[in-house]
Amino acid sequence: MPAVAQIQMDSQPTMSQLIELDRARRNAQQAASALRETARWSELVREIDEVLEAKDLSQLCATIEGMESCLTALTHLPDYNERLALVGTHKNSLESLLAPQLMQAFIESQADPVDSAQSAEELRHLIDLFYRIGRPEAARNYFTSCLKVSFKTHIFLFSSLI
Repeated sequence: MPAVAQIQMDSQPTMSQLIELDRARRNAQQAASALRETARWSELVREIDEVLEAKDLSQLCATIEGMESCLTALTHLPDYNERLALVGTHKNSLESLLAPQLMQAFIESQADPVDSAQSAEELRHLIDLFYRIGRPEAARNYFTSCLKVSFKTHIFLFSSLI
């Protein structure tokens, strides 16, 4: 038994060094990951203005999603809240581009039952973009507004016939 105790005492400094080396390795990996995400964030920020200008809604959504995924690794940065606000601003920009198209797609799907398959596909795509940026409630609100307008129009037309 004393031999086992001696081995444990002799190996204790080695085990402590291994534990410290493992901790240093994990810290280095986390730092490398944070650096990669910071570089990726910078690239996405440069890219988003071009995508906004091109009004490529799917690409804009993908860029915003990329920015959000970068944020999960950048929570420790002092400007995290500013980055979070920037993502929110870009989501607002995307929503302002999506809203008129969504309303138009709703109107077209109601007006032309023959072409409703294409309209339905466009609606699904636009609603999916709202979901991807975490704004499904906004899509529902636009749909509700469109239904209200349509209902009021039908009531007005019906009442004018009477």
